Amino acid sequence: MSIDSPSDSPSSSTTSGAAADGYSARLRPHFRGIWVIAATLCVAVWGGVAFYLDFDQKASLHVVADQAEIHAKLLEEHTARTIRVLDQTTLFIKSDFEHERAHFDLQRYARTGIFLDNFFNLIATADETGQTRQMIPPLPTSNIKDRAHFAIHVAEDSGKLFVSKPLLGRSSGKWSLQFTRRLNKPDGSFGGIIVCSLDPGYFTEFYKSVSLGAGSETALIGTDGIIRARRSDTSNEIGQDLRDSILFDQLKSSPTGTYQETSLVDNTRRTYAYRRLQHYPVIVAVGINERVALAEFEQHSTLMLGLCAVITLLILAATAALHRSLLAQEQINTALEQNVRDAQDSADLKTEFIARISHELRTPLTGILGFSEYLKDHAKDPDDGNTANIIHQSGKHLLALVNTTLDLAKIESGQMTLDEESVNLLELLENAIALHSATATNTGLDLHLDLDPNLPKFIFTDRTKLMQVLINLLSNAIKFTTYGFVHLRVQVVPADHKIQFSVSDSGIGIPQQQQHCVFDRFRQLDNFITRRQGGSGLGLALAKDIVDFMGGEIWFESKPELGSTFFFTLPLKHGGFSE
Repeated sequence: MSIDSPSDSPSSSTTSGAAADGYSARLRPHFRGIWVIAATLCVAVWGGVAFYLDFDQKASLHVVADQAEIHAKLLEEHTARTIRVLDQTTLFIKSDFEHERAHFDLQRYARTGIFLDNFFNLIATADETGQTRQMIPPLPTSNIKDRAHFAIHVAEDSGKLFVSKPLLGRSSGKWSLQFTRRLNKPDGSFGGIIVCSLDPGYFTEFYKSVSLGAGSETALIGTDGIIRARRSDTSNEIGQDLRDSILFDQLKSSPTGTYQETSLVDNTRRTYAYRRLQHYPVIVAVGINERVALAEFEQHSTLMLGLCAVITLLILAATAALHRSLLAQEQINTALEQNVRDAQDSADLKTEFIARISHELRTPLTGILGFSEYLKDHAKDPDDGNTANIIHQSGKHLLALVNTTLDLAKIESGQMTLDEESVNLLELLENAIALHSATATNTGLDLHLDLDPNLPKFIFTDRTKLMQVLINLLSNAIKFTTYGFVHLRVQVVPADHKIQFSVSDSGIGIPQQQQHCVFDRFRQLDNFITRRQGGSGLGLALAKDIVDFMGGEIWFESKPELGSTFFFTLPLKHGGFSE
């Protein structure tokens, strides 16, 4: 025997707890991450609400525009009928005047009741000098030569009805709209005009009957931009000039349409619908107050924004709570990391201590084994020889325990290495059986090797460690089996490209409640078994660590009083199947 070099002993690791140290470092970026997520959620919530409210507002305005268009069409039809009546009146009088000029009598129509007195402010004719001649009802005459509705007919015979701006009548003394046509002499020259005067209030009263909601506006506008009639909640003023409004920009592209504008008259924001009459120089416009029309939307919007604010506060509160939780967790982790480092340092010291003690024990053990073997072989007294044999066997057992402890320490410290080579598998297995055949025979056990015919002759593995696992499993099986058999089976698992080893026995088995700790260190079965069979409880723990280190798996199946089977697999390397 030889003493192992101290370099085999594991040293205390200076990097103990390094993984734990990194935990807090990995946790800290989460602080920023949760706030980024919270901000993203808030932006998503507000963005979603903003998108929804924008869509809802546009939909509401679209409905408002549709309502305005419907009412604009209704007013267009009423206005067209009204002006058509006025136009037909002027055409009727024009025709009668031009055919019976010398005998024309406007009062005859009043006497026969052809015209409704309460519909017109005034029906009158004016000669080519602008002097009014005949009127219904009879009123003092006046000269209207300077009026636009007279001058426009002097310049040319357009053959069209003219609608004047709101004017204060010189004869009637009332505000009115003048609907005029040119009267011609027999030679076609200018002979005067026919005037049908209508109170703008006629349109205003009708507009009042159309319910458009508070703050709405209805207007009759000439193509010259001047308001002829208007109704709103605040004012019925007429005569304002709208040529600079959006309406006239819209008219350039379409005779009908909708638009939004703040009124030039009362500074109220409205959605307007307009329609230009086809045969007459006027436009009807309907404006619905957006604030009133969108009142329900505003309530809904307020509710949604309030809900959004509550959700935002909840997100921020939850994020703050999570932040505090992470801070607390970081403090706990810091403490745990220190505990892990302390525990790891303690474990490293323990492992190093065990390794060093194991090395120190090997020196006296070598001497004890050497001298006990010498005394056993040279003792003259049988009792002395027997005593020397007991000392030798005890020394071997202690040396095996020391070697096992040292192997475990190497694995724990990461100093275990694989020395892989091409190994004659049959030879190795037969050697393992041979090492235990005498013990099995003395116990009366059937020790049997069962081989798969497809096994390769050579495998690439660590001979020493494989033998160590087999010896541990076979020793355990024999130790805990008083009668029956111990079988070692080896077979190929082609699907997984592995070799499977199994050691079966007909021994005492393992109680169900103890099976979970079979591979724990310093654990055997109950105390009675430990006292009777002996052992350190390290064999299976070492076997598991070695199999795991070699890239394999180990497990077992056991039933009390029926026996146990321990399985382990190792990978087949370098094309073992073809050898």
